[in-house]
Amino acid sequence: MRGALAAVVVVLGLAAACVSAQPFCGIQQNGNTVIDLSPLRDSGPFSGIPDHIHPLYQYEIAFCENTNMPCGRGTSLDDAITQSPAPGSAGGNCYTIGMWDSAATINFINDGTPEAGVRIRYDNGHPYNHVNQTRTGVIDVFCNGDFPNEPSIEFVGEATFDQLEEIYYFKVQSKHACLAPAPNPGSPGKKGLSGSVIFIIILACLLVVYLAVGVTIQ
Repeated sequence: MRGALAAVVVVLGLAAACVSAQPFCGIQQNGNTVIDLSPLRDSGPFSGIPDHIHPLYQYEIAFCENTNMPCGRGTSLDDAITQSPAPGSAGGNCYTIGMWDSAATINFINDGTPEAGVRIRYDNGHPYNHVNQTRTGVIDVFCNGDFPNEPSIEFVGEATFDQLEEIYYFKVQSKHACLAPAPNPGSPGKKGLSGSVIFIIILACLLVVYLAVGVTIQ
């Protein structure tokens, strides 16, 4: 009985390890990490970001993941950016501004000055004003060593693009948007997990779990 219980604990631990594997969050070049935003992902999501244009609303932001965001009235939205009623407001709806999915992108704000920071774009938000126009979130994350831990996040505004998108702009300042130190010659540098490596890890975890369950049943 104790052996079976121990096996179950091992299985649960392995399953948790498999679930925790996450894709790289940042920018890589030639296999080396140039900018690593995973600390922002791991310390988020960030909520209560005020909307100075429409004070009835506020925003919640996650980096490189979709999170079960609070959305008032006891509900939530599983997305990367949420617009929700501000505290004390009379009401209002909740909207998905953008999703962390295959359409999301992370690029330098300016290719000519990569040290400035990166731009994250989340697409596939809710329709805007019930027309053929979707919400999109754009987050400019600027390199700023004055914010080593908690980032500074502010809503900049929104604009319509070609009558197809309503784009919501955010400005973030964080040291994690600064360029990583260049690797020493001959050093492989810091590398994130590629999609193929993550897939192999998941397969290995599933195999071990399968074998462990088989042993437990026997």
